[in-house]
Amino acid sequence: MTSLGFNTNSTDGVFGPRTREMIASWQASRKFPVTGFLPGPQHRALLREAAPAIVKFNEEQKQAEEAKKKA
Repeated sequence: MTSLGFNTNSTDGVFGPRTREMIASWQASRKFPVTGFLPGPQHRALLREAAPAIVKFNEEQKQAEEAKKKA
């Protein structure tokens, strides 16, 4: 969700209330019924949408780490 621009307030690995809020935000922005739960088709849509964003996010994080090491 972070890689798609939804403020998750960092990643803790716990699927909890904040995760449900971000799913609901994503659903609203995509005109899906807002439930905070992902049925199969929405789950697949989210994964398809997130895949390139995750690659980009990971590359940016790697570049930031490399820049920090050089400094």
